[in-house]
Amino acid sequence: MALSQRPLTLGEILDHTVQLYRRNFLLLAGIAALPAGAMVIGFGTLGLFLNSELGAAKGSDATILITVTVTLILLVGVPLMVAVFALAMSASGYGALCVHQGQKTTIRGAYRYGFGHFWRHLWLLILQGLLAAVVPYLVFLAIFTLGGILAALATKSGMVEIFGPIFAVLAIALVIGLFVAGVWIWLRYSLAFPASVTEDAPAWPAMKRSAVLTKGTRGRIFVMFLLVGALSGLISLVLMIPAIILVTLGTRESFNGTPPSTTFVLLFYVINFGISFLVRAAVIPVYAVALQVFYFDQRTRQEGYDIELLMAQAGWANLPPVEVAAVVVEAVEFQSPVGAEAGVAAGEVVELPPGLAAESEAHLE
Repeated sequence: MALSQRPLTLGEILDHTVQLYRRNFLLLAGIAALPAGAMVIGFGTLGLFLNSELGAAKGSDATILITVTVTLILLVGVPLMVAVFALAMSASGYGALCVHQGQKTTIRGAYRYGFGHFWRHLWLLILQGLLAAVVPYLVFLAIFTLGGILAALATKSGMVEIFGPIFAVLAIALVIGLFVAGVWIWLRYSLAFPASVTEDAPAWPAMKRSAVLTKGTRGRIFVMFLLVGALSGLISLVLMIPAIILVTLGTRESFNGTPPSTTFVLLFYVINFGISFLVRAAVIPVYAVALQVFYFDQRTRQEGYDIELLMAQAGWANLPPVEVAAVVVEAVEFQSPVGAEAGVAAGEVVELPPGLAAESEAHLE
């Protein structure tokens, strides 16, 4: 049986992901170039702006600058980044489905699909973010506010020395607990995009579909995220260290207590942004392909998708319906053996396949 037609181990899923990724690298990396570029340009521009303007501003000017910057990030930057990622995840999901199914597509074709399903997948991404991040944060904020009120009451009553350490431990436990809850929720709905793309499902049905499909495999998906994240960090580190050394030697920066030169800072930012773009463009498709492989593996485990594939390969996917005939078991001295075996009373109308209908009529004669 082919690899994709039976339940896979985690190692086989990762190996299959690498094979698909390697054979379709240019397509997948090209699709991921948009979100990677958006992240680098967005964070890079923000970093340069804060480094140049905020460092020069003082007092009330710095406060105003920070307020305006945060407002623009919340009102413009975050919505724009969410929209770009929704489009890119839609296109990446479609590209991952095509390479998994052995179908041909292009970067343009993937983004054509993404634009066609933009609002559906934007809402899907928002739902994932709300459930995995916003809801735990609101819970934390509510509990933390309540804890602050209790701490103030304890301080007023002179019992802060007793309850202070308890509040600190509870606050740490709360942060850890809500972080774990957020990760679990994210894993629960991690197959929503593959389900939506493959089954052409709207946002909320795709979320519910993911909640069912991820049962029994959320730990494996978590390990996949950890491995790919660790690999991404390692690649960034390996590329960054030699680059910084070369820039330092090229600009003859001594770091003898004096601030780094403008040339060094500029080159550092350019190299950092370039490496970040390359790593993100190379790594983002791995998540999309791996989740697509997990999706089909879970369908095989839970729904017998491998049997569907075998039936399709054998030409049994669209079998013609079996014709049936209505037979009346007449009230005679003895009941038809066919009716007796089926527990059918005399005079009752039953529907039988043509062969059994002929047999029944022969007995009645």
